[in-house]
Amino acid sequence: MIGEIIELKEDRRIGICCEGGGAAGSYQAGMLIALQELFKDRKIKAISGSSVGGLNALSAVQQDFDQLENMWRGLTRRQVFSYWGLLKPKSGGLYDTKPLKKLLEKNVNIREIMKSPIRLFLQATDRDRGVPIIAQNSDPELILMALASASILIAFPQVFVPSRGLWAVDGGVYDNSPLSWLVEQVDTRTHASCDLIFILHCSPEQDPEQKEGVRHRLGMVGHTVRLLYRCGQKSDERNLKFHNFLIRVGAIEGREIFVEHLYPEEDEVGTFDFDNKKINLALDHGFSVVENMRNEIHAAVKSVYGEEYDG
Repeated sequence: MIGEIIELKEDRRIGICCEGGGAAGSYQAGMLIALQELFKDRKIKAISGSSVGGLNALSAVQQDFDQLENMWRGLTRRQVFSYWGLLKPKSGGLYDTKPLKKLLEKNVNIREIMKSPIRLFLQATDRDRGVPIIAQNSDPELILMALASASILIAFPQVFVPSRGLWAVDGGVYDNSPLSWLVEQVDTRTHASCDLIFILHCSPEQDPEQKEGVRHRLGMVGHTVRLLYRCGQKSDERNLKFHNFLIRVGAIEGREIFVEHLYPEEDEVGTFDFDNKKINLALDHGFSVVENMRNEIHAAVKSVYGEEYDG
């Protein structure tokens, strides 16, 4: 396991950023399962997530990786959404996500999340203002916020959040890879950021392949969402590079933040492709991605901790 090769000083912080991607979150779930020793050894200090990344982050904060694996292994489309929304034109979405809410209520342990030492940043988007809204460990409406974070525009209904008095939609609308929360005030006492952030992606690094012919309607919605998300992610990385530049030239105080990307090497699962056989293969693939990157992860930690690191 990766955790066996990493020993960190107390003031060093590793964060994980989980991007959105619908059913392709199965790749990401496999990665989290492979990284679980880092969580159990308290090496992970914070985790952020949008959309399905937020849902995966909930399980990771609970540190219940058996539950995470079992949930994905048994997942089908019927457990995520139904077609009843098509009969409700005023629902705000094509499909009904009541099944997803039931799945969350079954698998999210609020008590474990509240007492977890890992800081959670689950991101949804204010539908009307287009700004991010965040749920953290002690949020009383955590399940509702998780449902909102995964409410893909047009496809899924908008979610009203009573405590905030607003309608919320998919967290990826604002930022599909919410890095900023891991850069700002991860440590509430010192206001320090993470030193190293692993971004767990749901799709390969290269651009999507060209497909012949017309994409079907649901597939086109998912593809459009993915393209929009990729644009937001590139903006995040530019901001992080600028942050590091300001530190190097002495304009701001702090340590540079290093980022390590983990990508699946295949793109067999689309945003709405909740085929159980494909999901199980993707879960295994995500696990193998981390195992195959053992040396790269070791090198990333070494680059942050230098001679202090004995891994």
